[in-house]
Amino acid sequence: MMIFLVLSLFAAIADGDTAMGRGNYDAAAQYYRAEAEAHPESYEAKFKLARALSFSNRRDEVIRIYTE
Repeated sequence: MMIFLVLSLFAAIADGDTAMGRGNYDAAAQYYRAEAEAHPESYEAKFKLARALSFSNRRDEVIRIYTE
């Protein structure tokens, strides 16, 4: 069971990373947000979500995430 959770984390992060690489920041934010909500202990997902949102000029959300 734990292996499945870890693999699902890597899959969503990888999908978000692919979207970021293509410059599709809104899609990347969706992947990272879903991962951050599913795994609130994942600092990586939160950091990547904030980064994707910053490229989308959503500063208020970025500040909220960084100050959590």
